[in-house]
Amino acid sequence: MKRRVYIQAASQISIQEPLSESWMKAPVICSEPFAKAVDPPFSQYFAPNQMRRSTGYLKRALAVSLEVLRRCNIEHPEAIITGTSFGSLERTNGFLSQVCANKEEALSPMFFMQAIHNAVSTTIAIATQTKSYNTTYSHSRMSFDAALLDGSMQMQLGNISNALVGGHEDTSAIHFELLKKCGYVGVKGMAPYADISVAMMLSAEEDQQNLCELAGVRLLNNPPDEKVKEVTEKMLEEAQIESIEAVMTGANGNPANDAPYFEMAERLFKNKPLLTYKNLFGENFAASASGVYAAAHKIKQETMGSIMVINRTEKNEVSLTLLKRL
Repeated sequence: MKRRVYIQAASQISIQEPLSESWMKAPVICSEPFAKAVDPPFSQYFAPNQMRRSTGYLKRALAVSLEVLRRCNIEHPEAIITGTSFGSLERTNGFLSQVCANKEEALSPMFFMQAIHNAVSTTIAIATQTKSYNTTYSHSRMSFDAALLDGSMQMQLGNISNALVGGHEDTSAIHFELLKKCGYVGVKGMAPYADISVAMMLSAEEDQQNLCELAGVRLLNNPPDEKVKEVTEKMLEEAQIESIEAVMTGANGNPANDAPYFEMAERLFKNKPLLTYKNLFGENFAASASGVYAAAHKIKQETMGSIMVINRTEKNEVSLTLLKRL
């Protein structure tokens, strides 16, 4: 029998108030197409020399992870699993600029060391002196989803009893302009392109203080609607849930992005409330992390919030995450 998996705690640093759930009552609405995260005071998490050396991306990832560990009263998680598509864009841009300026000679290793994708997981492990399972997934927009799936599977198999899972994505003005040319961001009326750093603690321990149960995670590559319906029904059956109360989507205000969500919802989830989170947390390649985070807290509070409710192709990757009220 598979062990049940719960989301014990979750926190975020984004364009909303950092390390806080104040967005549920007083959300920050960003009208700019590109926005950087609102950073918390990092001095309580970093020594002064670390503050100077680390990028905002690494500082956000470490701060939000330490905050989740503090809420759970855990010093050493049994697993640290990270999902990121690009790693630190700030350091990547710096390293490539240095390569060009110095003609590939006399390069400082710092930019490269902090640009690599697994820098987050290793930074958290060093800060917490954790020597357990540690891995990073970099699968474009599915990076966090793969990390979440790994953590839940490890726990269901009984290999671990808790896991710190995170989704962290950096942004830059240069990258924004490139994605804008592709029509991926910057479209009139869509959510801003913004940083995100989300961490959550998965636990096998049943506790009323947990946010919710992580009842299922499935990753599907370019599936037909019938396959999505089949997998969804099977997930509900396994979780012993009779029906879905609401559907959290990745709609962001860009018609090209939203059309597949609305078409699928019309066929598979008709008359179910459709929610979005990107209008609050922004678009990025780890946006699904903020979606799971927002849904978990909404389930705990037993409210949807009108600002998240929305009105009712090409290759389409689908991630299905099922959360269950305790």
